[in-house]
Amino acid sequence: EKLQPEKPAEPFGGAIVGANFARYSLAVGNSSEMGLVLGGYGEFPIYKNAGMYLFLRPELLISNERNSTSSADSLRLTYIEIPFSIKAAFGEGNTKPFGLVGASLGYLLSATLSTAAGETSLDYTKNRFTVFAGAGVQTKVSETFSLHLLGRYFLAITDSSNNSESKLRMLQVVAGAGWKFEVGGGTDNGTY
Repeated sequence: EKLQPEKPAEPFGGAIVGANFARYSLAVGNSSEMGLVLGGYGEFPIYKNAGMYLFLRPELLISNERNSTSSADSLRLTYIEIPFSIKAAFGEGNTKPFGLVGASLGYLLSATLSTAAGETSLDYTKNRFTVFAGAGVQTKVSETFSLHLLGRYFLAITDSSNNSESKLRMLQVVAGAGWKFEVGGGTDNGTY
């Protein structure tokens, strides 16, 4: 009997929603406030061997980041983020731990400072570059649907402000739901 090669996992794509806890190095005595992040992602399998799975994971996100200072001022920034990472999942069961590392390009949509005197638009750089690493857990609910929970830490390489050194450090926690894309018809053999 002739052995058949194992069919790889199918690509997945879906939606994510979560929270940002950002801090900028410029402000003295600042504290992070919760901001919202939402968007979509794709996962494309590139390697599988002995219970380890590697995926390319591009994302498109809207990211709201907030900081407050000891003087009750509030900084709000909104970015379009394009993270790109390599994800490694481990194990053979329906529930797998995973880790990922990557980089993200951000484009600033708005930057405002709220004070007792009112709101002011800030002169922040339009583009930023960050690196990140994270870990989480995913579970396959059915052959075509999965859920995951992810925590990751972002560190900016570029300054946020045009006028001074201000770098982002951010913890992000997101939950996601994904659906399998059928490629070439049929179903996979449970490799995801």
